[in-house]
Amino acid sequence: MGNATALAALSVQAIITVGSMIDSSTIESAPNVAIHRALPHAALLPDCALVVTHAGFGTVMAALAHGVPLLCMPMGRDQYDNAARVAACGAGIVLSADAGVEEIRHAMQELLTKPDYQVAARHMAAMIARQDGRETAIKELETLLGTT
Repeated sequence: MGNATALAALSVQAIITVGSMIDSSTIESAPNVAIHRALPHAALLPDCALVVTHAGFGTVMAALAHGVPLLCMPMGRDQYDNAARVAACGAGIVLSADAGVEEIRHAMQELLTKPDYQVAARHMAAMIARQDGRETAIKELETLLGTT
């Protein structure tokens, strides 16, 4: 996993969550990297400066709702479209899931040091915050039930 190696050379404290499909003992660690099976987004994102993700919808939306830029490395399904939209709004960078350590490190450094990414991510957070999910849900339910 190149992300842990790429993180080792950066002046950051990092957390990697591996999920249930990856054996965390197979990941090279570094003094500035903590590896966990899973942690709740709500516990991490308020203090994050960057999220590296395969660009699943849940993680993308959670990061953007917190105004956190993303390094997207899609692997399948809707992830490619999600990653493209993150890049299109300026809130992140897209790399191949097979990207090398130096390419990952460079992208992370760019996301951490170029303010445009943070500005775009915060703009997306403001847009997301303005959405009234309750009102949208009610309208959708009424349409499904044929009560409108």
